[in-house]
Amino acid sequence: VELNKLDSFVDSLRMDWADKSTWPQEPVDYVIGSDLIYQKSLVPLLSNVVMDLMKSGGVFYYVAPETGRDGLETFIEEMKTRCPNYKEVKASKEYHANPLISDDDEECFLHFQELSSMTYILYEFRKPQS
Repeated sequence: VELNKLDSFVDSLRMDWADKSTWPQEPVDYVIGSDLIYQKSLVPLLSNVVMDLMKSGGVFYYVAPETGRDGLETFIEEMKTRCPNYKEVKASKEYHANPLISDDDEECFLHFQELSSMTYILYEFRKPQS
């Protein structure tokens, strides 16, 4: 947000999914997440958090690998059920590019080993209007 000079109209925060006191005071227009699920038992908690965070008509943008995460398929199916107006597309090759400012490929491989070998899916879940 800061690097792209968006801090005048975008807020980011770190929150504890299980502690509503760390959540935004009001529902938000957009929730952005990446690779959030690694444990199937957390699916109900995360799906409730996402739905509670969004305003009516709000959007959850999510990117995750196609496979390889415990609970991912369950989470995606839950979100599709709760947000039937969803979109899903395979991420283009540009999403596999080295994200580091230094452009150091060895450092990139050290931290993002799966980046070049995984297929990533971009999801857009829109909360139904109430």
